[in-house]
Amino acid sequence: MLDTIILPTILQIIGAVVGLLLSAVLYEIRRRTGVQIRIEEGVELSHLRERLAEAIINGAKAAMAASVPDKAAFVLDYLKKGVPDTLEKLGAADDVLLQRAKAVLSTVHRL
Repeated sequence: MLDTIILPTILQIIGAVVGLLLSAVLYEIRRRTGVQIRIEEGVELSHLRERLAEAIINGAKAAMAASVPDKAAFVLDYLKKGVPDTLEKLGAADDVLLQRAKAVLSTVHRL
């Protein structure tokens, strides 16, 4: 009689302790790897944005040196040929890139 009451209770306590320990370990693993992944993604995005900004400036300079009628379209073509992987990873839309190209072209033109 005593075994039928104590043994299940002890097993329930052991199961609860093991479950809590396992949950704590899994939570800590998820927290550490999740934070690390977010940091790495943020750093990568920052590098991609810098690379895109440099490419837009270089494209604007090339467009100013070339005698083309639509300099913004030239910059867009320059970006698509020069940094296609960056454009894909950032998900940059053509209209946004054209606006940025026009802004940089006006700045480069004034220099």
